[in-house]
This record gives sequence, C-alpha cells and structure tokens, in this order.
Amino acid sequence: MTATNGKDQLSHTRLATILLVGTIVRFVYGYYSKAWMGAPDQLAWGIGLDEMIAGGKWNYVQLTHAPHEGGSFFISLLSLPFRGLAGILPPLSFAALLLDLLGRWIMIRIAQRLAGKTTAAWFGLWTILSVPALLPWTTVNFGLHAIFGFIPFVFIYFFKRFENSPKLPLVCGIVSGLAVSLCYDSIVLPLAFMLLLLTARGEGKKRVVQVMVFLLSFFITMLPHILVRSWLQNPEALTMGTGLSIRGVPLVGAFTARQLSHLFTVPLTSLPGSLLLSAPYFFPAIVLWGLVIAFLTGGSFLFLRQPQDGKLRLLCIWVVSVFIVLYAAGPFGGTDYHNRSYVYYRHLTYILPFIVFMVMWGWAGSTWKKPVLCGWLILCAAAVAGYAWQSAKMQQPAYRAAGWVLARKYGNNADHLFRMRMVVPPGAQQELITGFGWGMSSTILQQQHDPAAAQRVCELISHCPDAYRQDLIGGIHYSFSKGITPVLDPRLEISVLECLNKAQPK
Repeated sequence: MTATNGKDQLSHTRLATILLVGTIVRFVYGYYSKAWMGAPDQLAWGIGLDEMIAGGKWNYVQLTHAPHEGGSFFISLLSLPFRGLAGILPPLSFAALLLDLLGRWIMIRIAQRLAGKTTAAWFGLWTILSVPALLPWTTVNFGLHAIFGFIPFVFIYFFKRFENSPKLPLVCGIVSGLAVSLCYDSIVLPLAFMLLLLTARGEGKKRVVQVMVFLLSFFITMLPHILVRSWLQNPEALTMGTGLSIRGVPLVGAFTARQLSHLFTVPLTSLPGSLLLSAPYFFPAIVLWGLVIAFLTGGSFLFLRQPQDGKLRLLCIWVVSVFIVLYAAGPFGGTDYHNRSYVYYRHLTYILPFIVFMVMWGWAGSTWKKPVLCGWLILCAAAVAGYAWQSAKMQQPAYRAAGWVLARKYGNNADHLFRMRMVVPPGAQQELITGFGWGMSSTILQQQHDPAAAQRVCELISHCPDAYRQDLIGGIHYSFSKGITPVLDPRLEISVLECLNKAQPK
C-alpha cells in the first residue's frame, strides 16, 4: 500500500478545513434552496417518523423508509437528536449532512492511503463543491445512493489491506455483505470481486476455495438483513417493495435486449451528463460534455497504465464497469446527457465520487496533472455555481406527492394512514389526502391485467373516513391527469367512479 507516513500525509488542519468548508457550502445551499421541500420521499419518511414518535409506538417499518433500504433504519435513528432543530432544517436533512461529512472524511482518508497525499489533496479540494448532481443530496435524504457513495472506497481499502492475506475472500465477503445490507447499489462489489477471482491467474483448486469462502461469508453476513426483511414485512403496503421488486418496479425481465443496448450509450450520455447537470450558461453543453468525456477517458487510461497495484486497479475498473452494466441494462437507468434534474441521475451518485477519484488518480501521475486537474476543479466549480444560480427556491413542500408515497406504504391500513395527517400543518392536510387518493389509485390501477383492480380501489376508499371522500376522489382524478406516471387506462377511471357511486351511502 502507498505509504502515508510523515510528509505523505495531509495535515489535520488542511483536512479539517476541506471538510468544514464543504459542510458550510452544503448547509448554505440546503438552507436557502430548501430542495428537501421538493423531495416527496423525504417528506413522507419524516411524516412517518413524526407520527411514530407522537403515537409512542416504535416499529421497524416506520424507521426504514423502504424494505430494500436497510441503511435507512440507522439514518432514522441518527436524525432523532436533530428534532429540536427542525426550524432550521428537517432532522433527516441534518442526518444527511452529517453522513455526508463522515463520508467525505472516509473518502479522502482512503484516497490518501491508496494514492498518496498529492492525489488525496486534489480529490479533497474537489469534494468541497463536487458536482451539481451530488450537492442537493447532502440535505435531501432518500434513495441512499449518494449518501453511501463512500462504500466503494471502503471495499477497495479492505481489498488492498488484505490483498496478500489468505483472509482476503473472507474479509471482502463480510464487507460486501454489510454494504449490500445497507444499500442495494453495493451489489456491484461482490459481483466485481467474483469477476476478479474468476479471471485471475492461479491454481484452479485455490480459486474454487476462494470463491466458496467469499460466497459463504457474503451470504452469512447478508442473512440478518434477509431475515429482518422477511420477518418484518409491512402488511400495510400496497405494492411498495414487495416480491422481486424495488419500489414496486419488478426486476424480473428487466434486462431486455433494448436495455442492453444502453451499454453503448450510457458512457457517452448519462454518465458525463450526471457530472455536468446544469452547465454554466456561457458554455454550450456539448462543449462541456466533450471535455468531461475527454477527462474521464484520459484519466482512466492513465489510471490503468500505472504498473503498481495492478490487481487493485483492475478491481476498481471492475467495480465501475459492473455498476454501469447494471445501471444501463436495469430498469432505473437513463440515457440523457443534458437533463438538468439531480433526481434523474440519482442512482449514478453512488459511483460518481469513486469514478472521479480513479480518474484524478490517473491524471495525478501524469506530467499534465496541474493544468488538467486545475481545469477540472474550475469546470466543476463553474457547473455548481451555475446550477445554484439557476435553481429556483422551493416555496411549498410537495405534500401531494408525499401522500402518494405514504399511500403506497400504508394504504392497506386506512386508520394508520390517516393518522399521518395529524402531524402535517392543517393547511397542507388536503394536499396530503389528495395524494393518498392518487397513490391508492395509481398503485392498484397500474396492474391493468387485474379485472378486479377498480373494485380494489373502491374497497380502499370505503375504508377511509367519509369526511375526506371528495379529496380522495380528487386524487383519483389526478392520477389520470396528462403527464402523470404511471399512465393509466382512462376507462378505469370511469369504472372506479361508478363503483364509488354505487357504494356511496344514501
């Protein structure tokens, strides 16, 4: 491992300064942009926590935002001490800010141990502003993609530390098992390590033993998460996270021929686009897009050319490659390079810091490191400044969309669902309840193959308080509005309304 003693260490003062300035930037942006107001998942998550605490009945389901997000349990606990500061930022935003600080410290320290002081210093300077796609997630808390972006660094660090030890498969199995339990994006880690083992030269018998040890340690480490998710299922959910799905999106049949074709487009579209996001208006987006691609490809080439740490560098490439393959061929990928929504690129934020570190490590070993890395920092700073300048300040929380999220999670228990409204300001309760109707209808009616779907929506509405019937019907109408996804069959709206009219008390 690269030495980090003496002069090759970043001083504590410099590291603390980098971390402090980065946190101040993120806090100021979050405080003034109030981006969390437009984050329905965070709003719904926070409402669930508020209702749980107000009711005094603590439970695992409300402490986790979604079944596949094991790390959200710990984030909920971390947010509780910040409830007294809710007038400044929501508790979940403070938790995101604190985890971002911890994550940046981990990334910079590991960058120093792997690549030395020079690369760590450049990378640390980059983390102060990073890129527009990462900035909002430091005070917006849902999805667990950006917030656990430090995990690939931790995995690579443990690989390097135990690279020459017989314990390597065991350690990597445990680390990747814990990582996947926290965040499903981390599935790239065991897959990348398996590819490294299977393609490595060596004795076949030894390789088989390593694979078996790795898989066994990985599955044993994953077992608590699997058992908790199986035993503590949410009986109140409509379809959110049930079966072989994530947020109701089925994974079976996701990797179609059309999606596999995205493997050729993602590296040239959404990957560089996620680094640009809202490009400064004084540069054409296509110019910056070309510069970013040149920076990524050049740095990756230089990264691979370095003779030392061959296995580590290969594993890094495997991690990134596997992630891009899963992103491109899976159901959550995108192929835009000019999209200006940070939410659009949310899944890529898990791997972006690791990619940037790899590329900067590559450039740091070249004779052009100063002009290239200075130019990269200036480009990123300009992109962040342009994004912040163009971002509109959120005025009202997205309670209707939050109601949609809550209906999917608690819609099978009307009593519990409607208790959620009590922790919301009175002026926002109608929007929330309209969102309940929207969530119920869109979740059930998107299963258009089910002839009883309309009847099922009618049954759900009949279990809700009569006083909110019109608001719920308003939500049903909204779910059929133009531009609303999923797109529903208009004939189903008529079927639901006819059913509700028949069931209405005389």
